[in-house]
Amino acid sequence: MTELVFPEGLRVFKPRQKAPEFVKGALLINRQELIDWLQQQHEEEIRIDILQAKAPKTGWYCKVDDWKPDNAPQADF
Repeated sequence: MTELVFPEGLRVFKPRQKAPEFVKGALLINRQELIDWLQQQHEEEIRIDILQAKAPKTGWYCKVDDWKPDNAPQADF
């Protein structure tokens, strides 16, 4: 398992209590923190997963999705 990487300057929250059903969550972006973090990344595109913490924690968080496809050749069966 690879080390978890959390994007700096990006925070995710559950919808507020009285939010309409179509609101699935909220993001808070700290502009300077996110810019500084992005400038340290080497990939042109960065996928971010939004996850829910396991009990007893109830918060949400985001982490970099570092999954890469397996480039091994497929055998024909």
